[in-house]
Amino acid sequence: MGQKNNYFTLNNAKKFLTHNTLSISLPPIPLVTVAMFAMFLWLVIILYYAYLPPSLGMSFKLSNDGESIIVKHVVPDGPAAGRLKPGDKPVFIQNVTSGEKIKLLPADINMEPDSVSTYAAYNAFFQRQAVLYTFLQLGTLRFILADGTAHTIKPLKHRPITELPWLFWYQLLCGVLTFVAGVSVWASKRNDKVVFYYWLTGGGLLLAASSAAVYSTRELALDAGIFKSLSLINQLGSYLFCGPFIAILWNYPKPVGKPYLGELMVLAFLVFWIMNYFQISDNLDLGMRLPMIGGLAVLVSLAIWQWFTSPDDPLSRAVVKWFLMAWMVSAAVYIGLVTLPLIFGETSIIDQSLAWFILLLVYLGVTAGILKYQLFNIDRWILNFWLWILGGLLVLVIDALLVYVFGLEKLLGLSMALAVAGWLYFPVRQWFWQRFADRVGQTDYRVLYEQASAKLLAADNIDDMDGSWKQQLQKVFKPLKVEEIGFGVSQVTIMEQGLKLAVPALAGDHSLLLTAADGGHHLFNASDSRFANSLWQLYLKAYKFEQAVEQGAMQERKRIARDLHDNVGAKLLSLVYRSEGRKTQNLARESLQQLREVIHGLETTGEAIGDLTYLWFDEASTRCDESGIVLHWQENLSDAQYMLNSRQVLNLKAVFSELLSNVIRHARAQSLEIIIAIEASEDKKILSIIFTDNGQGFDKKMATGRGIHNIKQRISELDGSIHSDAFTEGGTKTSLSIPLKQRPV
Repeated sequence: MGQKNNYFTLNNAKKFLTHNTLSISLPPIPLVTVAMFAMFLWLVIILYYAYLPPSLGMSFKLSNDGESIIVKHVVPDGPAAGRLKPGDKPVFIQNVTSGEKIKLLPADINMEPDSVSTYAAYNAFFQRQAVLYTFLQLGTLRFILADGTAHTIKPLKHRPITELPWLFWYQLLCGVLTFVAGVSVWASKRNDKVVFYYWLTGGGLLLAASSAAVYSTRELALDAGIFKSLSLINQLGSYLFCGPFIAILWNYPKPVGKPYLGELMVLAFLVFWIMNYFQISDNLDLGMRLPMIGGLAVLVSLAIWQWFTSPDDPLSRAVVKWFLMAWMVSAAVYIGLVTLPLIFGETSIIDQSLAWFILLLVYLGVTAGILKYQLFNIDRWILNFWLWILGGLLVLVIDALLVYVFGLEKLLGLSMALAVAGWLYFPVRQWFWQRFADRVGQTDYRVLYEQASAKLLAADNIDDMDGSWKQQLQKVFKPLKVEEIGFGVSQVTIMEQGLKLAVPALAGDHSLLLTAADGGHHLFNASDSRFANSLWQLYLKAYKFEQAVEQGAMQERKRIARDLHDNVGAKLLSLVYRSEGRKTQNLARESLQQLREVIHGLETTGEAIGDLTYLWFDEASTRCDESGIVLHWQENLSDAQYMLNSRQVLNLKAVFSELLSNVIRHARAQSLEIIIAIEASEDKKILSIIFTDNGQGFDKKMATGRGIHNIKQRISELDGSIHSDAFTEGGTKTSLSIPLKQRPV
């Protein structure tokens, strides 16, 4: 019974984690309104905590040797104005009334209380803050400087909001931007688990940045209880950024395992925070830093897993690239602005408190990945990013060599570094771009355009152009699939974040849809779209020109057909009725029938092969019955609607009738087998016609006859071939092969 209850409890927990965490059912606008109101209340609390402490009207910083405190800034018209100035070194602070004084220590202005290694030092910091804050509340204070002079200052009861430094508002803005972005996306997709995690990371950054804004911009001291609470909130925000971020990569773009494990990861980091709150271990690294470092390792591992499990899924890979590029850009900016100057013995270009915008960059990268923003351009951006990084590193390395190895002055060294880097970097970059750009999805469109133009010039008619257009798209982009869609597009359009490319067809109201470029390894990008559009414009102009030529030719053919019908046809018809001899009448009727077929061919644009074989069967069965020949008919048409143009129809009709006449008149056969089939050959189709009779065999004298000569000439016009074999036991086999260039209707 106990096992059953435990199983029931575990199942309930899974269901709760999987479903109930997203049970908010407010519509988007009310949800955003509630979230914005909650954020507003929190910001009011933050502003109150920043306003609450007494104000000295000045700020402090460490001396260059880090052994003492110096005045950094004095607020005009503030309590310290006219008494202290930037650069003064206060050593003691004394209560004027009681005479009690305490020594100011460098640790008193430490911006991050959790930068120490143990909880004992962490707690001692807040005890020290409590003492300093009590002094600030006692009234008039005397600052004793290193040179022995003393200056009396009466602090204001509270710090004016207008005197808060820009760094305070900057950190607040970073937190607000991430929170608003998270809420906006979550409100529109609030049933999406990944977006929920994304919102949690935004909420975490708001808590971390806003709490740090208060204590990192304090003048000297805060109320110890408030300070410690803000520090814990800052740590909670950091955990809420890391834990949900892991949950995002656990579920997106592909799920790694059971979905509810994502919630467990978030809960795990909340447990770490609780352990940190109760200071279970004396080591602050174990309670704070190691979980964050471990979380970063898990993030990298999940990103690698997502990458290697989607080799043929360019959409998922592009999402992972957004995440990775966000981390790379952020790390590069931090190392370049904070770490590298310290390595070379210089001060950081920016204070570490300014590094909040680096987390903002990470968050914006995650935002772009979740919203699948411009996924088709991510490869080009990553390449440009690395080229930018390499250029900057080259300048730094050359500058360091010139200054520290060759002893040049810093300004001269920097100038020479920029010059040498420019001379070396840009040629190397151009060489790299030409040699290796194709490895990141770049294509030499100039060569492809020349090849496409040559292929276009080789097309015989508009139907050849249509087939060539599809072949060029297949050759250039190597998509996994090319299909026709039932609606037209006016220009080349990237669809589904670069996974598909919609391309106009040359004719009709349909379009071509290309899926997954380069065999599924890349997304279609803006360069692909521009090239495809240029290629389409080229083909479209040629297509319209050829269409106009064919329309003009068609009009001329119709005029000739009318003249033949009105003049030659009328005379042949008259000859049929006026001729007295039967032989002459039959010849006139046959000539009139052939003339009608010629006129029909001139007046039509083509005929389906299925309709043509129907006429052939009717002709063959009628004439074989009249001649006492047994007909064996066989068709194997993979596409009976395959369209032949008028010239093909006219020539094939004439060839078929002539071959049939040869069998009837000369073969003396008792049976005739006719096989008509459409066979596939590489990228085209072949029409195969085979006549096999059991007659007297092939007469070589007939090979020089006019009938055979006409057959060969007509087959040659169709780019086909004809071959005849005579069997030793009697009979003849004649095979025709005609390439079909027209597309199916």
